[in-house]
Amino acid sequence: MTNITTLEDTNAIHRLLGLYCQHADDENYDEWVELFAADGFLTISGQNIAGPVALKNWLVSVKAGTPLRHLMFNPVITIDSATAAHGTIDAVYLGGNANMWAITASPRYDDTFVKVGHEWKFSSRHLQIRMPSPLPA
Repeated sequence: MTNITTLEDTNAIHRLLGLYCQHADDENYDEWVELFAADGFLTISGQNIAGPVALKNWLVSVKAGTPLRHLMFNPVITIDSATAAHGTIDAVYLGGNANMWAITASPRYDDTFVKVGHEWKFSSRHLQIRMPSPLPA
């Protein structure tokens, strides 16, 4: 792999990460599911959510009744080969109503990526929900 190829692949994965947030937040469920490989899955709180139908149903249930916005930052991506990569990215979730947003969670995603044809997709996403420690009294 050349340096140019590594940069192109890293840029494509950054785009994938951005589309994940935008499609989820904008309720573009079918487009969101397409970001996963055919055998891709999401793990949250020990629960594996695999396959297009299960992934879509999970996102619909998460989005039901509550506006949600993903703020993603600190991506660390490693290109392992021409068709495989892994990385992490931190997030802040905003939830609320049209008048006010509030931080609802701050997870870290631990991802593996696979190149399918000319497109990078999620092979797996593991959400680590991180809650702050209580402040001392």
